[in-house]
Amino acid sequence: MYKYNLFHYITIAILIAFQPFLSEWFMINNIKIDFLLIFIIITSFNKGKKDSFILILITGLIYGLLYSNFFSQYIIILLISLVSVWNISKIAKIESVVYITIYGVLILFITSFIKAFLELPINEVLKNITYISHIALYNGIYGGIIFMIVSLTLLIVSLFRVNKVQTRRGNF
Repeated sequence: MYKYNLFHYITIAILIAFQPFLSEWFMINNIKIDFLLIFIIITSFNKGKKDSFILILITGLIYGLLYSNFFSQYIIILLISLVSVWNISKIAKIESVVYITIYGVLILFITSFIKAFLELPINEVLKNITYISHIALYNGIYGGIIFMIVSLTLLIVSLFRVNKVQTRRGNF
């Protein structure tokens, strides 16, 4: 298991500060991409469960205080994502492009529906279910593309990583 670095904490702090602006700037077809959620999901692979859990609670708490009407909404979304990361990491590594892309589409599709149920009254959700499902589908596809790019990059990096050659007599 790997630990979180200072880079991860700084990036999460920057994404918390600029998430509303980034989602507006990179909006595609009126679909706002949640870069903070994507970054936390990707960095949670191969990390310790305790470290990821604490980071998600603190991040969700800060994000909920700053931007959310429903205080614990983002914590719920992040916890669902973290549990799914723990389950998918048993099957695939972050470098498995196909698994991670499919996982990215599915988890962002599911979290979009959960956000709709947490943000809107139930009668509004049921009345606009086709619109919500279109938004969830596009959010999943756009997020899946980001997951695919990241996992392809990590696959290429892992292919060119230099490992020591080990023989019976020792290392070269």
